[in-house]
Amino acid sequence: MAASHNKALYRTNLRSRQVVIDTDDESTRDLSEKEITAKARLALDATFERLGYEHDPDQHDGIKILGATKLKNGGILLELNTPDAVGFLTDDETLTEFLAAFSGHATIKTRGFQCIAEFVPTSFSPSTPSALRAVESDSRLQSNTILKARWIKPVERRSPGQKVAHLFLDFDSPYTANRAIDNGIFIENKKVNVRKAKIEPRRCLKCQVIGARHIANACSSPNDVCGYCRGKHRTAECKVSDPTDYRCANCKQSGHAAWDKTCPEYKKQAQLLDERCPENKFRLFPSDDDPLSWECLDNHTSTLPDLGSAPPPPFAEWPPELEPDEPPADGPIARGRNTLPHPPHSRARAPAPTPAPAPPTPDPHPI
Repeated sequence: MAASHNKALYRTNLRSRQVVIDTDDESTRDLSEKEITAKARLALDATFERLGYEHDPDQHDGIKILGATKLKNGGILLELNTPDAVGFLTDDETLTEFLAAFSGHATIKTRGFQCIAEFVPTSFSPSTPSALRAVESDSRLQSNTILKARWIKPVERRSPGQKVAHLFLDFDSPYTANRAIDNGIFIENKKVNVRKAKIEPRRCLKCQVIGARHIANACSSPNDVCGYCRGKHRTAECKVSDPTDYRCANCKQSGHAAWDKTCPEYKKQAQLLDERCPENKFRLFPSDDDPLSWECLDNHTSTLPDLGSAPPPPFAEWPPELEPDEPPADGPIARGRNTLPHPPHSRARAPAPTPAPAPPTPDPHPI
């Protein structure tokens, strides 16, 4: 398997084994990764004891916490050994006991597989759980497989009378996400196309630097920089409304804002990011048991990996990256249920036609 394929597969599988802990407990946030991991393991042992599993190895064998990563936003990224371990930890009963033992002021969420639903009716309410359950039912997805949804553009920035907009959707597994990408989904009874959200260059919302390795609250710039005009003020305070008067803070050219994807500096940073994140070149989320999930986008050469080669590299060779700030075709392809770790989800294929029998060789001496 090529190194880029190996890395793409590893990152997809890694995401299935991670949870994010948000806590306002300063005593926990000030701990080292080693101390956080030890604390989480003690909380897991206490959870087994409270649930009565400590003497029942079948209930908890194979569930292990491998390590922790402290995020720049104050959160904690916890890595477990299998997707099933994540499912166990995030079960309602287990989660309540674990959080009580770990920190009284914490929440846990799984890391979703983010997609973009295009031209969604603006009447849709993405923050309403019942609306998400309706999408799952109408689209023949399992219940609670859409973790969350939000509009890409803030509602207050919509044009007057705007009827459709693009939507971020986070799915619980690569299998559910790939099924939505393959088949589309129904939102407000409208069939909409779904595509994978690419990992895009991060932009600091204070200094506007594209490809920044910091976020706004950690920015060292003494002044705010406007994303519209390069002025020394907050972007929300800018008075410029004519796009022809925009001045990019990155390439210093006129005619576009700092986040414009046609910006030469944005294109440069996006290319560099694609080299570090090879999963960007695939249309679907790569899976080791579905070769067709390795289909490349139009601007990349399509190659299928040798799935019989060595397993992905070990933990910590590629540390997970933070989520980007901001940033499909319908068909008869069918995938199975999205249970982890390896559901029978391969695409249905028509049986190969039986070749017609060869005509008999004429007898050179007919009777």
